[in-house]
Amino acid sequence: MKITRRQLRGIINEALLLELFDSPPYDFKIDRAATINDSNRKTVFFTYVFTTKIENSLTPELAEEESYVVTINAYNPQDPWNVAFRTYDGDFLESTLNYDVSVFSTIVAIVKDFIDNQLPNLENERMRHIRTFEVEPTAAEEGDTRRLRLYQRMLRNYGINSQNIDNKYLEFQV
Repeated sequence: MKITRRQLRGIINEALLLELFDSPPYDFKIDRAATINDSNRKTVFFTYVFTTKIENSLTPELAEEESYVVTINAYNPQDPWNVAFRTYDGDFLESTLNYDVSVFSTIVAIVKDFIDNQLPNLENERMRHIRTFEVEPTAAEEGDTRRLRLYQRMLRNYGINSQNIDNKYLEFQV
């Protein structure tokens, strides 16, 4: 049987996506939960942290660690929860440049933890019932939607349908 280059690329892409979807999450913890009362609005936010460990198969003793911060916040009861993440020393608007496949699994686990353990305890009843989330994937350049499409596909694999809003962010309900 002869395999074309296109078929081989498809098999490799599928194998890579399966690896992405089957990656176990890292351990994480909630670092901070707060409500900020501003004159115009009430902001509720939660901060989670986790640390990755990337081992080099040739030299496992040189494993690298990277700490991440994940925030989940909402400004109004009618707005979706915003999910953002970055490396500990990084910026929310830049790419982490880390292709560790367990990072996304960890973020999904954090959102699930937030829904199960934090939402039921919120003082604001209207905010307790918000099940809509949004995430804005960082694009390599203006108009680049590859990361947005990858996030959408990964969410779909977790059984979560998302809506692409203006090719800038994804909105999904859990």
